[in-house]
Amino acid sequence: MIINNINSPNLKVKRYVYMILLKFNHLQQDISLLSINAIQKSLTHKNCANRSLSIRVLAGIKIPAILPILILSLKKSIKDSSPLVRSSSAIAIIKCFELDQAYNGSVIKESLEDESSTISQLYNFLDILLSDSDPKVLSVALNAYKFIFPEYIDLIHNKIGHLISKLDQLDDHAQCLTIDMVTDYAKLYFPQPTETIMCPELELLFEKFKFLVYSPHSNAILSMVRCVSKLMPFKIETLKLKDVMLRFVKESSVISNYILNEIYLLLSDNFISFSDNQISLFIPLSTDNFRISKIKILIFFKLLNHYNFDIFFSQIRFLIESSNLTSKHKSLIIKQLNSLSITQEQFQKVIKFFLVKLNSERNGLLINEYILSLRQLIQDDLVKYIDILFRLSGKLINVEEEDQLTSIAKSSIIWLLGEFAVNYYNYTEYTAKVETLFSYLPDLFRILLQTFKEESQQVKLDILTALAKLTAVEFYNSKKTTSEPVNLYNNSTWKLFNYALQLTKYDQSLDTRDKSRLIGSILPNVTYQANTTTHQLNIDGLLSITQEECYAKLQEVELSILLLHTNKPKPQQQQSGSSLADSQLDNTIAKFNQITPDKLDLDYLDYYNEVRSIQ
Repeated sequence: MIINNINSPNLKVKRYVYMILLKFNHLQQDISLLSINAIQKSLTHKNCANRSLSIRVLAGIKIPAILPILILSLKKSIKDSSPLVRSSSAIAIIKCFELDQAYNGSVIKESLEDESSTISQLYNFLDILLSDSDPKVLSVALNAYKFIFPEYIDLIHNKIGHLISKLDQLDDHAQCLTIDMVTDYAKLYFPQPTETIMCPELELLFEKFKFLVYSPHSNAILSMVRCVSKLMPFKIETLKLKDVMLRFVKESSVISNYILNEIYLLLSDNFISFSDNQISLFIPLSTDNFRISKIKILIFFKLLNHYNFDIFFSQIRFLIESSNLTSKHKSLIIKQLNSLSITQEQFQKVIKFFLVKLNSERNGLLINEYILSLRQLIQDDLVKYIDILFRLSGKLINVEEEDQLTSIAKSSIIWLLGEFAVNYYNYTEYTAKVETLFSYLPDLFRILLQTFKEESQQVKLDILTALAKLTAVEFYNSKKTTSEPVNLYNNSTWKLFNYALQLTKYDQSLDTRDKSRLIGSILPNVTYQANTTTHQLNIDGLLSITQEECYAKLQEVELSILLLHTNKPKPQQQQSGSSLADSQLDNTIAKFNQITPDKLDLDYLDYYNEVRSIQ
């Protein structure tokens, strides 16, 4: 049937035959090869649709023996008078390359050195098609270039101006390819543009962008935003890219996600800004999926400052208290709220809100975030916030099973108590509450040590460190105020410290044992100085053996105090810069926005200008 109907004058019949041939040519190669002669004859048919169909069918036959015939046919078809045939030739170049790779495995670099090779001839064909004046041919040729020779810039040096001039006439996919290609090309081969001076090619590109901003295709808009932000960010306001991107925020979830990520990146680089009226566009909705809600939250807080904080604080409270957002989203809101640069009055408002929510919240993840946030907010002035520290310390004991704190939350509170203890005698304002909390600490740690073995590694280390700070500060104060040495036999804090050392000395975690050994080396103790191998600890008995070493160690307590004064991690304030934004971006957008850091060496500018002028 194939042989009988391949020459049918009826175009519909011929198309059906071609479809069958394309589908089963690799199964009956003999019949396929017999049909090639008839297909070649169709390449000279007066109907351009026939010629176009013939070259595409010829390229679709997956038989390696056909490669020489296909190359010979392409030599004629790329110069055909019909744009339809030339665009089909560009598609055939891609299929010819795939066939060559599948059966010959040609290496492009080596093949280009041999002018008779298939790859080299395809290179020359593309060279001709990329100079074509028809936008449809150029669109397909650009796809072929991107697919086969994406790294061979020499192919487009003298065509870059031509490609830019046709930008607004290309299809949307070819527009994206062209803009992305020009963006990377311009970084390496054009001089750095300024507000007053731009090379002619970039001037032309900017003029094309004035019309492209009205494109309905989000991909073309994203490519344009990337190009302008990387090459000429001073033109962002002129092109009103902010408003252009806002058109797509309410599109499908995929498009909206990419656009929002791009907005976040531009905000991080301080390239765009929004009015207070526009900020509400970035409040997450119940219909938004997880990714869109997350990026909206990040953008929303990126736009907040001490000037508009009071306007949107009620909205923030609603998002946390009443909205349908997931716990992860609410956790992110709490983190972002904690990182804002706001006034002292607004700061107090946030702390009060966190405390209210901490008492009523039952979600473990959110409780954890409230405690972590409060830790960062109050750690620089614990005396001022002594009431909060009291309430947090109460969370460590007498907690019902459903309100159990996470390990991170426990560690945060214990760390604060350790900081309070080590700085106790440096406080200038002593109040009854401060003294009460300090005297209460030994009893609190005695309770915590009862469940020490069940705690996480981080909680164990924080308990040990806090006890070390409390012990060291007691020794240091005693040394400063009295001439008599500390009575270790009657010091309950020191005994608790030794017990914690004993528990961590034989812990399963190597890090815990190392930290225990380190702390044991800077403070007097019987756990390590007695060099005992038993798990049982008789502190009074061991002290009688190591009393001289322990009291000698007391003379070095100043060094212990210095070593235990750890740096406090500050709340993460909002900063600008694309490097900070990259960690929050969707991986696809982050990869899309990557661009070479290299720039043009101006010594080669004249050479590249000459290369671009060659026709």
